[in-house]
Amino acid sequence: PGSGYSRLTVGQLKAKCAELGLTKSGRKADLVARLEAQAAVSVAEASFELRDEFHVGDKVMALLEEEEEEYEAVVQCNNGDDTYLISWTEDGYEHTQKAENMRLLKRAEKKFQFSAGDKVEGLYHEEDTWYPARVKCINDSGSYTILWEDG
Repeated sequence: PGSGYSRLTVGQLKAKCAELGLTKSGRKADLVARLEAQAAVSVAEASFELRDEFHVGDKVMALLEEEEEEYEAVVQCNNGDDTYLISWTEDGYEHTQKAENMRLLKRAEKKFQFSAGDKVEGLYHEEDTWYPARVKCINDSGSYTILWEDG
């Protein structure tokens, strides 16, 4: 049950290394080991992506079912039940979306993280206005409980 790389010629191994952006120098055993290590990393990354498909801040294309169209959105929260709270890029409205109806456009550059006590601005949806607030706590879902500054 090997990878099959050992059956390839040195020329074929070097070509495969070049295709994957790996170093092409070394003996056949070195090339085989390098390719097998890369294959193991790829499998591990793929299984990680399946377990934790979307992150807060990721840009996605999400299906708006009633229009049968995909629109760009940003992931706001993982609801923990294979759904995500997203906000549509076009109008900022929030929507709960199934993971199966989303596809990744761009991974968030860094994960958003606030701490209890941080000064923030929160969107008060009823007025569609941002107000000063402080983070009270981080919820298990990745969302935040905030306290409005004005009481």
